[in-house]
Amino acid sequence: MPLPKVIKPIYVLNGSLRLPLHITPPKINLAAFFTAIDFDQDPSSQPVADATQINSLYASVGATFATVTNAGAPTPGATAPAFARSLWPSGGQTGNNIASIYAMPRNAVFFEDSQGLIQVFFPSPVTFVSIYALAASEPDTLFSGNSASRPYMKVFDAGGNLLATEWYPNFYNENQPDPNFGSWQILTHSAPSGNISYLLLSCSQPDPTAPGKVYAVFDSLAYSYMLFF
Repeated sequence: MPLPKVIKPIYVLNGSLRLPLHITPPKINLAAFFTAIDFDQDPSSQPVADATQINSLYASVGATFATVTNAGAPTPGATAPAFARSLWPSGGQTGNNIASIYAMPRNAVFFEDSQGLIQVFFPSPVTFVSIYALAASEPDTLFSGNSASRPYMKVFDAGGNLLATEWYPNFYNENQPDPNFGSWQILTHSAPSGNISYLLLSCSQPDPTAPGKVYAVFDSLAYSYMLFF
């Protein structure tokens, strides 16, 4: 609900708000909503089986999913399926399931952005979002040295404008191994104006011709928004 217009001037004195005496400050009610999706249970707390399509599974709690191929901007109305997959044998960041672009085979769960991206759409834009990313390197004997490839979360507003790119903090380096590469890491973004509308999730490939690749999966999506009434 928009605040009522104040015709008389508002004064700020020593950092506090002072209204002319004949103006009554409007009453503002504020509610904050927080949602977490672990891909192990649906919104009714029922178990989610391996290879379940998640496109509209969580629509009732404010998020829809799709697989897309455009890494530069969201694809409104995308319907290609995204899936909850069992990450065997290690499990996800919580429980067993993670989010992937693949339904089968069992060992094909990790992906990178030349293969596809998971798009997350919030019909009601949110103020905060976080998701856990896991990176894995390709078992390739030619894969040596460093790799600039990393999982990422791109954040967009409803107009498709990029607000931020949040990166997995660790790089693959065979010569100087990073002990945190291959562990779950949280990616977060806050927008106090509440204009987060889309996410794109995948793993970058700065040099697609380089031998060996880095791949990603994602788990434990969380988001929140404020409601004024």
